[in-house]
Amino acid sequence: MKISLVLSLLMLSFIGAFAQKQPNIVFILTDDQSYELLGCNGNKLVKTPNIDK
Repeated sequence: MKISLVLSLLMLSFIGAFAQKQPNIVFILTDDQSYELLGCNGNKLVKTPNIDK
């Protein structure tokens, strides 16, 4: 019983350490947006510095 508990805790800590090394990804999907609404395509009113990189 104690061995299985120790092994399960060890496995959970290993999984937790592995999960932290993966990058966080945010996927944003927009609808009804034309190409000219972004600052990188010449729009002077909308500021999109992170998309422009």
